[in-house]
Amino acid sequence: MTYRDYIKEFKQDGVRYGWSYTDFSKLIDYYNISRLPDYDNATEPYLAYLLFSKPMLNLARSSDRAFDENARNNLSSMQSNPMSAAFSNDPYGLELLMSMSECTGNNWLPLLTTRAMSYSVTDVELKTVEKGNTYYGHVLKYGKHSEEHKISNTVSIDFRNDRYLSVLKMIYLWMCYIYNVSKNDTIQPKLLFQRNGILDYAGSIYYLVTRRDGREIVYWEKLVGVFPLNAPFSIFNFSDNFIIEDKLSINFQYGIRADPCDPNILLDINVLSGRTAQSARNSMWTSRNVMSGEVLQNNAEAPFVLGDVYATYPFITMQQGDDGTIKYFLRWIR
Repeated sequence: MTYRDYIKEFKQDGVRYGWSYTDFSKLIDYYNISRLPDYDNATEPYLAYLLFSKPMLNLARSSDRAFDENARNNLSSMQSNPMSAAFSNDPYGLELLMSMSECTGNNWLPLLTTRAMSYSVTDVELKTVEKGNTYYGHVLKYGKHSEEHKISNTVSIDFRNDRYLSVLKMIYLWMCYIYNVSKNDTIQPKLLFQRNGILDYAGSIYYLVTRRDGREIVYWEKLVGVFPLNAPFSIFNFSDNFIIEDKLSINFQYGIRADPCDPNILLDINVLSGRTAQSARNSMWTSRNVMSGEVLQNNAEAPFVLGDVYATYPFITMQQGDDGTIKYFLRWIR
């Protein structure tokens, strides 16, 4: 059969040929028998953001009378303890320590987001149950739910080092607080947390993946009950050469991993950025044309990648497109 005969037969059978497909329905409803490369819909680069919500360490400076005496005593204990004295009395270290305190206004740890270099996502899997095993070994398998992707585990995250040793100091001071609060009564959690069984040293990690514009979110997940397990002082190892360690690998324990792409996770981000639950829910919807790249008023997004741009809070907006799809967008507020 010649090439012309193939084309003639294709036309008679109503087979379409040419471009790979023209829209999403063609991808779903039709076989692409030629399997031409679909360049228009090829995978694209993504950007990732790790947002760390801070723990609520019961610490306060002696001049801060808005918090109880225990909080002020806890900071004094950290500064007098040989384990943590060097960093907690250092101006930079003290600022890092207080950024994790309940008495600071920001619920986020921007430093860890800026310095984060890696993150591992866990696959979602199902279990199976075997039934009806026969004499010859034939067996039926049924799918069964699995919660293993959500149970407590550890995650390793790499951070970029800097000349202030900021990440190392923050993680170590965080661990010093946990060490002392679990060992003796030199550090006492807030009474409200004690009565309700709340770990004041645990935070959360929000992992967001956006398209290359850094705006439209394509994947997100959340880890709850997060705290560090190691402080990588091994970066100071000596081998008869200059010590240059640009990367810190830190293991974090977490209690629960939320289901992937749960919309409630995005609502949590807005609440942590200073909104009440009701206002966060209402303000997520926007009538502005964010899909075309228009930015929100009074934010800190422009210019983007033209130099250092600073923001205080992340914020999530959502919009329903003309085709009915709901899209979520990452915003940054001053």
